[in-house]
Amino acid sequence: MPQARALLARCGGALHHVHCTEDGRVSYRPYRETSQALMRLLRRFVNAAVVERASIDEAYVLCKPPAALAATYSGRAVPPVAGRSI
Repeated sequence: MPQARALLARCGGALHHVHCTEDGRVSYRPYRETSQALMRLLRRFVNAAVVERASIDEAYVLCKPPAALAATYSGRAVPPVAGRSI
């Protein structure tokens, strides 16, 4: 790894595995901002009963069918999948 950094430094480049600030410190700011935006999007547009953030890049989403679809399949455990009944 030190050799790769040295080669890149000669041509003005840098090798990073994570986003770093100009002084070389690790910054999770871009990841955190993107994660927050994704959570807002899931809560707004996914027909979900629950959106639970598990980590900066993971979430659990408990989805439920829309009311009209749920009424159509009332009494059945799950709706048909790919044209087949389960």
